[in-house]
Amino acid sequence: MAPFIELINVRGAGQIAHNEIELHLLQQKWSLAGVPIHNIVFEFPDASPPLSWHLTSSEIAAIRGEWTTAAMQDQRNAVAAFLAGHRPEGCACPDCNHRQPDVPDYAR
Repeated sequence: MAPFIELINVRGAGQIAHNEIELHLLQQKWSLAGVPIHNIVFEFPDASPPLSWHLTSSEIAAIRGEWTTAAMQDQRNAVAAFLAGHRPEGCACPDCNHRQPDVPDYAR
């Protein structure tokens, strides 16, 4: 069972790393054109988040319930800032940081 569990863990970590590289490349490219791309992480705090394409009514209720918790305050503030036309706090895009993102050489 351990090899299977490790395969799943590595797969998830690999997807996260791949996503971060691609996001940084996209931010870098569009920053040169004056278009900032901001990144805000929304994580479902439950150990087993709903992952299906078609959410059940109980899954939708769970997401709505989590959205109103104190743990999601930063994300709610980020959405409010975006809708008001402001940059989100803590954004790591090149436009907000005024620096190039840390992208591995092989991804440049």
